[in-house]
Amino acid sequence: MTQTEISALDALAVKIGLTVTEDVPAAQVTTFRGGGTLKRLYLPHTLSQLQTFVRGCRAFGEEPFILGGGSDTVIADGEVSRAVVRTTELRVVKMTDRGVFAECGARISALNAFAVQHGFGGLEFLCGVPATVGGALRMNAGAFGWETADFVKEITCLAPDGDIVDVPAGEVGFAYREGVKMPVLSALFGLTPTSAEESASRASEYTGIRRRKQPSLPSCGSVFRGAEKPAGFYIERAGLKGARRGGAAVSAVHANFIVNEGNATVSDFLRLADLVHDRVLALFGVDLEREFVLLE
Repeated sequence: MTQTEISALDALAVKIGLTVTEDVPAAQVTTFRGGGTLKRLYLPHTLSQLQTFVRGCRAFGEEPFILGGGSDTVIADGEVSRAVVRTTELRVVKMTDRGVFAECGARISALNAFAVQHGFGGLEFLCGVPATVGGALRMNAGAFGWETADFVKEITCLAPDGDIVDVPAGEVGFAYREGVKMPVLSALFGLTPTSAEESASRASEYTGIRRRKQPSLPSCGSVFRGAEKPAGFYIERAGLKGARRGGAAVSAVHANFIVNEGNATVSDFLRLADLVHDRVLALFGVDLEREFVLLE
C-alpha cells in the first residue's frame, strides 16, 4: 500500500471504531515468534466493523490479510505494508436453537470450554491447538482422524462483493487441510451431547499425546501437508531432524515442525523449509506441499 492508501484506511478504521496499531512485530502476533513488522494492524471489535472495513479495503483495491491466532502463518522479514486485520476481539460464543454459535476470533479452547459447560463435545481433538474458529475453518484443522468440517453446520462469510452469505458446510468443498476460502465471520457448530467427564477424558488424552509428540519451542505448527504418508515420516527418514538454518531448526521431537530456537528469522525458516522439501523430493520423489501461509 502507498502512504496515501494507508492514511485513507486509517481514517476509515478510526471512523468506524477499529483500533489501529503501527509497526507491530510479527513475533507478537504469530506462534512462530519471529519475522518482520506489520506497518498497520487493524483490530475490529464487532462483526459489522469487520465487514465495513473489508469492504473499504476492497474499494481501495486492497484485499486485507485476515489474521487470527497466528498459527500456520509466518510473516516475512522486513516491513509488511499489506493491511492486516486481526480478529481476536471477535470472540462471542453462545448457544442457539440450531447449535453452538462462535465468532471467527473465538479461540478453539474457549469454544471447547463453552460446549462442555452446556453438555456438548466433539472438538476435543483440537485441544492444545492455538487456533481461532476462523483459522480452523480456513485450514480445516484436524488431528486424530477428525477434522473441523466434521462438526460445522454453517459458515457465515464475506463474499467478494462485500455481502454477508451463509454457506452450508456441505457446499464449502472441505478437503484435507482445505477449508473456507472467503473471510469467515462466524460459524454454527453441531456438536455431540457429551458428559463433562467424557469430554475431559478425551481432552486429556489428546493433550497428552501432543505434549509427548510435539515440540514446546515456538513454531507455526505443521510445515508440510501429508502425502501417502505423514510429512514427518519422509523428513525423519531423510535424516533431517535437527537440521538448522540460522535460528530455525527441524524439531528433534517431530520432524514436521520447524522451531524457533530463540532468534530465528523467517528467512531462516524458509531456507530450512526449502531444504527439507528439496531433500525429500530428491530421496523419495515426494513433492511436499506447504501447509503454512506466508504473508509478505
